[in-house]
Amino acid sequence: MSTTTQPQYRSTVLNQLNDEWRRLCRSRQHLTAAQQWLVSTDPVSSLDEVLTLAGFRGSRIDDEADRFLLRLVQRAATDQLAARVVLQRVLPPLVSVARRRGKVTQGGFEEALATLLSHAWEVIRTYPVERRPAKVASNIVRDAEYFGFVRRSRQVTEMQTFDPESIMTGPQYYNSSEHLDDLLERARRSRVSARSIEVLRELGTSSLAEMAEHHGVSLRAARRRRQQAINELRVRTLSVA
Repeated sequence: MSTTTQPQYRSTVLNQLNDEWRRLCRSRQHLTAAQQWLVSTDPVSSLDEVLTLAGFRGSRIDDEADRFLLRLVQRAATDQLAARVVLQRVLPPLVSVARRRGKVTQGGFEEALATLLSHAWEVIRTYPVERRPAKVASNIVRDAEYFGFVRRSRQVTEMQTFDPESIMTGPQYYNSSEHLDDLLERARRSRVSARSIEVLRELGTSSLAEMAEHHGVSLRAARRRRQQAINELRVRTLSVA
């Protein structure tokens, strides 16, 4: 019997996901691909077994399952099937969040779930494995809720007074590495270019003068790079607000 999340609402999205999962489970090609991942020392006979090993409907605290899920997430960055397995793994808690958010969301449960799923997929494909190696499932669900609901509501207010000129005046802006991580994550989600993200990352830990010296460029050139990165961040974040 395939491992699915039985809908407690009339949910087209959830039904489609579960139907898709059942089709994946019947595919020998997908099972063979999963067996080649070598994410487990023991051979697996079905995708449902992979899902169970990753902690699906298991104990809330299971370090072994968490480590297994982390390896799946690491592969999910470049493997769509692995990402789909991870999405199925976190579907139950996403549904729980959608029940809660749906009560105050226009469109109800269905709209809330669709929003969470779209953000969860992106979170899974870009998950920072090295920085957040534990409590993987809860991190994915929390991030999906944050990007789908919390951040969007905050941006409406923040962007009205957003002054990108002030955010990159030097490393003193960051009182912890989490602030820098949050800014860089925001830039990635907003599809800021890799070059600009690298400039933002460097300026989060170095002064403008240090950056200029490191790259062997003039202070004026370094200042221009900073301004270009800030301008792109401003345009991108405003476009997704």
